[in-house]
Amino acid sequence: MLRTQMMSTGGALLICAAILTVLNGSTVSALDDEPEDGERATWETIQQDILNINCGGCHSAGSSLARQSGLVLTEKEAYGQLIDVVPRNTAAAGDGLKRVSSAGGLPGVEQSFLWEKINASEQDHFYDDHPHYGAIMPLGQPYLSNGELAYIEAWIRSGAPEDGVVADPVLLADETRFAAPEFVALVPPGQGIQFHVGPFEVWEKDDREFLYFEPMVTAEELYVTGYEISMRPGSHHFIVFNYPDGKPTPEPSVYRDLRDPQGKHNLHVLSQLAELFPSGFFVGTQTPYINYRFPPGVALRLPPGTGFDLDSHSVPSPDGKPGEVYANIYTVDRSEVEKVAYPANFNNGEINLPPHETTTLSKTFQFSETRNIIQMWSHAHEKMLEFSIVAVGGERDGEMLYWTNDWEHPPLLEFDPPLVMESGQGLQMITTYHNWTDETINFGARSTDEMQFIFYIYYPEYSPGPGAVPHEWPGEDLLIMDEDLLPGWRAESNGSVELVDLTAADKVHRGNVAGSFRLKRSGTWAVRFQSDDPVNPGGYIALRFAFHPGDVTLPANPRFRLFVNSAWVNLLEDMVDVERKEWQLVEIPVEEFGLRRFIDSIQFSGNLGGTFYLDDIRLVAGEPPPQPGTAVVESQDATVPETFTLDQNYPNPFNLDTTIRFDLPLSEEIDLAVYNLIGQKFATLAQGLREAGTYTLRWDGRDDDGRDLATGVYLYRLKAGERVETRKLLLLR
Repeated sequence: MLRTQMMSTGGALLICAAILTVLNGSTVSALDDEPEDGERATWETIQQDILNINCGGCHSAGSSLARQSGLVLTEKEAYGQLIDVVPRNTAAAGDGLKRVSSAGGLPGVEQSFLWEKINASEQDHFYDDHPHYGAIMPLGQPYLSNGELAYIEAWIRSGAPEDGVVADPVLLADETRFAAPEFVALVPPGQGIQFHVGPFEVWEKDDREFLYFEPMVTAEELYVTGYEISMRPGSHHFIVFNYPDGKPTPEPSVYRDLRDPQGKHNLHVLSQLAELFPSGFFVGTQTPYINYRFPPGVALRLPPGTGFDLDSHSVPSPDGKPGEVYANIYTVDRSEVEKVAYPANFNNGEINLPPHETTTLSKTFQFSETRNIIQMWSHAHEKMLEFSIVAVGGERDGEMLYWTNDWEHPPLLEFDPPLVMESGQGLQMITTYHNWTDETINFGARSTDEMQFIFYIYYPEYSPGPGAVPHEWPGEDLLIMDEDLLPGWRAESNGSVELVDLTAADKVHRGNVAGSFRLKRSGTWAVRFQSDDPVNPGGYIALRFAFHPGDVTLPANPRFRLFVNSAWVNLLEDMVDVERKEWQLVEIPVEEFGLRRFIDSIQFSGNLGGTFYLDDIRLVAGEPPPQPGTAVVESQDATVPETFTLDQNYPNPFNLDTTIRFDLPLSEEIDLAVYNLIGQKFATLAQGLREAGTYTLRWDGRDDDGRDLATGVYLYRLKAGERVETRKLLLLR
């Protein structure tokens, strides 16, 4: 791949001459001297003129980036945290890099993670050869100038000293910066998928956004470890939507515009987009060029499908330049995947911006499960002034995690190690807009409308699936809609269907109330039941609902589907009969949806006409299976010992099982458990009231959930009344 470095000829000669001077030693003695009066040491110049200006704001003590990377770059802290310190980035650490190596010469440069992160002119090498190193820095700001880079490189080559002058300040005179190529045609991936859209016309006076269907049958699951997207200038965004297996597909290789050049909307295409977004979202970007790789062992799961709908959005182009997009999806074999990741988003559709006013909108979202976030970015339109994301709850409560003032190309923030958001914690998005027009601005798809989105990619602490054991087994059915909607759930539609009422009517299956839905016009419609607190599907065996067809009529090619998240079933295939004008009870096994994440939406979608009714929508709880637990055999010798004793286990080390013996001189409440070395409890071996005596237990090395513990050193602790005794054991697998 072409590597380009933009630099003026004079600047290049100046830098080369200065570096050669340092390397050849012709003036090394002068540069190695102590600074003259009023002259700053090279490190002091780097700190004050480069780091403080470009890096100190994000890498200050307590900031999100500082906590995530473990790196503070403010004065009095930066030098000690850089020199010969192993980076927290696992890929860089595995390659033997230091944040800044003091080895000197070319080895010092090659072994410095800082140099990899700031050397923008080598970003092709950075992204191609080191896909897990994160992003080029400074994030969301202009690259360092060529002079600043040359000055830092000369300092690293000289061993990165804290004192003395080892780089010529004349290097800083070059203020040119690397400029990325305007557009790059991507080479197809060795293993994966490539999309190429265009060249296509970009309109002169209005945004152009279209869907473009690429038929591509993927019979099996694919696992995506990264993606690379290159767009021509003027592109606002590019999104890849996945069409699940069996979903009717649109005509391929046709530009299906959301509106015409005069701004008139294409309602059919808008309804297609409404079905895809956000549940069908797979990957996307607002940045002209992005090359992202997930952390080692992490991959996005791409379910079997029949193709991809590509959403390209370009802003007006008065000069008539065309648009064009390349997108590479990189895949690996399932055997290489340790953690499955998922795309997700939060959004605020309630946007109302009065004319000629500055308005700040804020909305908070809470997690119902622990999520490890590895990537995050924002999405808004042209009236956005700034967009921030703040942590809610936990140790990071109130901490700003993300900020941008660039609506066209917001930075994509990467977390390695991941940003862990525990259940009950949340994210707050705070966005300030300035509406300079004479009209009120609302939520909408055009850049002249507005949006407020957080997109992120995560892998869960727990990935539910068919047969998975949940954290807590549900004690009863989850009744989502009966006499009313379950608190925390809401009914939404795409505008083609009207929720008449949840009210008493002659069409009621159970109780006094049912939901009545009137289809206002022909075409595709959707009714979505959305949860603010996603539901763990583990322990639920079926989704059940009552359906009455009312006066529904069937079009020529009828569709009636039920979605759970983005997976769906065809209700017209032996599940409902719209010709039978009576209540029908439908029960669909949860495993039909192949769920691997929590349930956040249940949606009915189709093209039927008329009015239909729904009642008694619920998730049916199953019976909990017997928990295997840890296998412990306990026996007692009634002889009363004289002292409280916890003996060393035997055998030790052990593989299959081990024996633990303890003496109780008195009758007491006890607790005997196994912990790891940082105090996490894995197995309870004995608990409750015990009479005085000598007790012997045999333990098989499994935790409370019946899982084999890994090889390692563990602690077993006995507490009896106020007395506590702890010993170590070694398990070998």
